Amino acid sequence: MVSDPILSTLALSVALVGIYAAIATSWTLPTAFLTGTAAAGGLALVNSIGNLGGFVGPYFVGWIKTATGAYSLALLIIGVGVALSGLIALAMRPAVANERLPAGAAPGPPPAPVP
Repeated sequence: MVSDPILSTLALSVALVGIYAAIATSWTLPTAFLTGTAAAGGLALVNSIGNLGGFVGPYFVGWIKTATGAYSLALLIIGVGVALSGLIALAMRPAVANERLPAGAAPGPPPAPVP
C-alpha cells in the first residue's frame, strides 16, 4: 500500500483520530433508544464486543501476517470493518432521532443551534 514510513505514520494517525472520535459516540447509541435495564444491557454488549475485538484482533493480524507476509491485508480488513460500522451507525441515525420525539410529534429537521 504505502511504503514510505512517514506517510504510513500520517495515515495511521488520521485513522486513529477518526476511530477515537467514534468511540465516544458508540457509547451513546444504546442509551439513545434503550431505557432502564435494556440500556445497561446495550452498554454491556458494546463493552463485550470491544473487549472481544481487543483480544481477537492481534491474533487475527498475526494470522494474516503469517499467511501473507505483510500487514496490508489485515489492516485493510480492519479498515473495512470500521467503515461498515460507521455506515451502520449512520443508518441508525434516523431511527435514534425518532425514538426521542415526544408523543405525537412529527419528525422534522433538527433545531438551529443557539449562538
